[in-house]
Amino acid sequence: SLHMTYDTTLAWSNGLNKINKVLAAEKDVVVYFVVRDPLEAIKSSFARAKERGRFIKLDILVDMHITARDNILKAIDLYSRDKRVFISFIDNTGKKSSGLSDVSLLNKMNYENLQQRALKALEQEYKNGNITEKVYRGILGKID
Repeated sequence: SLHMTYDTTLAWSNGLNKINKVLAAEKDVVVYFVVRDPLEAIKSSFARAKERGRFIKLDILVDMHITARDNILKAIDLYSRDKRVFISFIDNTGKKSSGLSDVSLLNKMNYENLQQRALKALEQEYKNGNITEKVYRGILGKID
């Protein structure tokens, strides 16, 4: 039976510690990793920053997406033979095939040059007037 739900991005270097703690408590672990194109996810954070006035620096956003991917791949490597750990993927790519998936979906996502592509997308959003200068500068980490 389910004892606890913990919602996390696995985006921190200690992301797997929670899984280890649950296993140490002799409980089963179920992980659902939501997969979305990382650039699209980052771009959606620009709109949220505009709407809510709260932003995350671009380099941190990029690092979070890369670290989360790396951590879930480590989890698969570490726990693939452990029957107490179930790992699955949720397709949030916006394609009509959304639903449960496997690691092959994650492997299709493009993380190459993510920092440069995200910066270009941010600059385009600012140039198009979709975000304010304050949001643009905040995401760049250039707040006065």
